Amino acid sequence: MNSDLISSFSTLEHQRGFDRSVLLKAVETALISAAKKTLGNSCDVRVEIDPKTCKPTVYQRFIVNDAVRGDDMITLEEARKIKPDAELGDTVEKPVSNSLFGRIATQSAKQALNQQLRQAEKDIVVNRYKNRVGELVTAVVRQNLRGDYICDFEGSEAILASGDHAPNDDFFPGDSFRALLVEISSDQASPSIRLSRTTPKFIHALFAEEVSEISEGIVEILNISRDPGFRTKIAVRSTDPKVDPVGACVGIRGNRINNIRDSLNGEKIDIVEWSDDILTFAKNALLPAKVLSISVSEDNPHVIVGTVDSSHYTQAIGKRGQNVRLAGKLLGDRWVINISKDDRGSDIPFEEKLRQAVSHLASLGGVFSETAEILVRNGFLTPEGITALTQEDFVKECELDAEVAGMVWNKAKEIVSGK
Repeated sequence: MNSDLISSFSTLEHQRGFDRSVLLKAVETALISAAKKTLGNSCDVRVEIDPKTCKPTVYQRFIVNDAVRGDDMITLEEARKIKPDAELGDTVEKPVSNSLFGRIATQSAKQALNQQLRQAEKDIVVNRYKNRVGELVTAVVRQNLRGDYICDFEGSEAILASGDHAPNDDFFPGDSFRALLVEISSDQASPSIRLSRTTPKFIHALFAEEVSEISEGIVEILNISRDPGFRTKIAVRSTDPKVDPVGACVGIRGNRINNIRDSLNGEKIDIVEWSDDILTFAKNALLPAKVLSISVSEDNPHVIVGTVDSSHYTQAIGKRGQNVRLAGKLLGDRWVINISKDDRGSDIPFEEKLRQAVSHLASLGGVFSETAEILVRNGFLTPEGITALTQEDFVKECELDAEVAGMVWNKAKEIVSGK
């Protein structure tokens, strides 16, 4: 009985990491269940398995009693056929013939064994990965089940559920991706390693891996607000006055931030410098919008009002209110940011405002009028507005040739830095 299951011990040990003692215990439990199916649940059954040959022997225990009243009792005469020196009150064991195990009992044994093996496998997964929760890992997609990605992770099964990946995370079988290991559970029907790409801790882990100053404690991440798949704002500060926290995160020619953006499938990232002064911090958080003035509301001490030029109002609010909403979350739960327009100069015709902006940008040096018109049309009216974005983001959004856009951004950076 069960010779086919027992013969698979070596495969289970080497391919799935089971310990031999765990397998033997699983078979023992399964055989006890099968024996009771045949002999009765009240029977006292013991299983002995040879650890070398894996050959099992099932024993039924009996109490020696002349007045037999149940399945667990035996007469003295029958007991001495098994154990010649048996006396009343002794316990004797009698081997159970495999022929007594019927089809139902055999099926019960297989079900019990499979259940034991599944539980043992869950325990192995929990013990292997329980100390790695919160770690950045790489997984490979196996299949997509209605938005849930079933993945291979270091020989185990993991899940990236629909609520744990961003809208722009479009993976196919065989694709690899980075994610945060957020939970190990043994309560479900199968081993469960839960991964996430939406938690802010995932962003923190990506920056800690890419930016050495963060892993070394020189640059600190104070807060993260995120709309997964669309935009992230991350507030940083430096413990060393010689280290620019924003520049450290961006990296030389944007190499660090580009690597992180690639891991997020192109999600926009605003790196904001932290300030203990809440108004300065709020102004920084509203980037890339240029804020003319900022103050605490006279009506509510927890509301901050930022004033922007009417031409920058849409940028300050952001698509579906995203920019101002993420900026507010970056400040913390007790703060709300409102944006108001500065309508001074509204008597100037809109066309004249555009002409003045084009003229101003064209005076930067090396910027042709045609280039300035394209910049203005895309909402870049000043050098500060240009450098509010990283060079890489500016190149993507300004609709200029990459080489020309790079030249414009560098020139704007020189002007802003020289002020």
